Amino acid sequence: MTQQFDTDVAVIGLGPSGGVLATLLASRGLRVEVFERDLEVYPKPRAVHFDAEVMRVLQRCGVAMRLGPHVRPVHGMDLFGADGDLIFQYRPAAGSGPLGWSEGYMFEQPALERSLRERLGELPTASMRLGYEVQSIEQLPDDTGVVVSAVKDGESIECRARYVVGCCGADSITRRTIDTESHDYAVDSDWLVLDIEVTAPTDLPDVTVQYCEPSRPCTYVCLPNNRVRFEFRLLPGEEKERMTNQSVIEGLLSRWIGPEAYQMDRAAVYTFHGLIADRWRSGRVFLAGDAAHQMPPFLGQGMCAGVRDAANLEWKLDLVVRGLADASLLDTYRQERIAHVRRIIETDIYLGDIIQTTEPKVAAGRDAEARKDGKPGQLSPRLYPLGPGLCSDDPTAGLPFPQPVTADGAYHDDVLGSGFALVGEVGTDPESVRLMEHLGVRAITNALEPIRDWLAANGVAAALVRPDRIVLATVTEPSDLGRALLPLAGHVPVDAAGASS
Repeated sequence: MTQQFDTDVAVIGLGPSGGVLATLLASRGLRVEVFERDLEVYPKPRAVHFDAEVMRVLQRCGVAMRLGPHVRPVHGMDLFGADGDLIFQYRPAAGSGPLGWSEGYMFEQPALERSLRERLGELPTASMRLGYEVQSIEQLPDDTGVVVSAVKDGESIECRARYVVGCCGADSITRRTIDTESHDYAVDSDWLVLDIEVTAPTDLPDVTVQYCEPSRPCTYVCLPNNRVRFEFRLLPGEEKERMTNQSVIEGLLSRWIGPEAYQMDRAAVYTFHGLIADRWRSGRVFLAGDAAHQMPPFLGQGMCAGVRDAANLEWKLDLVVRGLADASLLDTYRQERIAHVRRIIETDIYLGDIIQTTEPKVAAGRDAEARKDGKPGQLSPRLYPLGPGLCSDDPTAGLPFPQPVTADGAYHDDVLGSGFALVGEVGTDPESVRLMEHLGVRAITNALEPIRDWLAANGVAAALVRPDRIVLATVTEPSDLGRALLPLAGHVPVDAAGASS
């Protein structure tokens, strides 16, 4: 008997993770119902940084070009030691990087969320339930769907979905529903976060600055549209409530800017966490974003991780909902993403230890080690591969595929399309062809020169690229294509297009 569903996927939460997930799903034609308790976008800044990989996902969503004045490329970062001398430095490469965008961006989160809502409103299969508070998530017996119950102004509604994804933040009803424990890295620290609008000329830096001073570690961030952020670590014995007093704030900021030169946008004390949920899936219910993990802000990767979750999960849900893959494919979501998140959090903790020590002897040792060659250490961003799931042991597997930009400004992802792509030239065998046809793999033989250079540098003839623009595997010989497709074949229905696992 055919099951009746109100929607294919219910997304709970319309922050960046939920907005990206809903947009990508609806762009593929899936029916998406989004539940968001707030009628309007939260107007205050929260996340302020994302990287080139996230901008590439926003490109796929159709919102990258809408952000305009609300984003600015990252100019770099300086880390100063206890004595005020430079100990580490980062400067991004000029222009577009290998993913088609600058290495990183500072941005205004409210503008991003408004752009995602605007884009969702243009997609006919997407519905936004704004102002609805989700009360319960119930998986029906015999794996026949999930019922989401929500209320708005005293009126209750129910929605029956094939799948539910909770992008509902740190205090997640979805995480409570699947009843999972979390691994706590026990790195909690309290910081005062001040967002201000600069209203008079100043000589503030145009790069991010980490003042790694044991007397009080602090951070300065330059944002778009005359906005900046300062973060100050709370010292032992300081009361959170007192730290947001105007006199305290003015005293902390006086080193850089006087009260006549700024307007306060937000002042709040945050506790930085490092947490990962043990389970990200229970049946037809999934976690993504802060509902699945939380990380310190030192790498600026918290929101980035949630967007990567969405990009990883959406195409797998699409294949499963459309009957092109078995539900077992969805198990690879956590397998791939949790390993990546762990590496980011561990690197974040390492950088946090450098930045926020309050022990003078530890800081002195850190500074001496950083400048042991007589000059500051150089920092550079890293791309971490996904964990095992669909990824092979190919050294490029699990990493983003490059995206060159053509001379006329076109992005190569638009050539690849929205599905799988085999980029390069390699022979095929009948079984591989059948599976490629079943999955809609697009063959791109006339690769651009930067892609040809990438293939040559890796000693391969072609690359099999996933819909999320991650390399599934590389191929040199026709026989390699079957090997490259094997991880997917294991999740494809046995009778699909004559192919079997």
